[in-house]
Amino acid sequence: MFKELKQAKVWVPFNPNLLDESDEQEGVRLKPDILRKGDDYFYPCFLTEQDIPKDYYDRFSWLQLPLTDCLSVAEEIGEFPVRGIVLDAFSDPVEIDKGAFEAIRQL
Repeated sequence: MFKELKQAKVWVPFNPNLLDESDEQEGVRLKPDILRKGDDYFYPCFLTEQDIPKDYYDRFSWLQLPLTDCLSVAEEIGEFPVRGIVLDAFSDPVEIDKGAFEAIRQL
């Protein structure tokens, strides 16, 4: 399963945040959504657009990214102690802890 995931492109939700002059940059920064399950935080990724509930889909901007890019983003999120990524969180969720990220990359 992990070998196919390594090559997959997934859909990820973002909130666009405008940067102002006080940030010493101009433009838009895309802030990823984070899902909470109990005390754990996950970076959500979806294999297809059909796996995303409409009410959730409508609240975000979406990008399709290689799964390996999502692993890196999940590792760099400092705002929450992200445990890993969750695939298809609202249908058949598959949680992948950060400890498995390197194994996925090595496949």
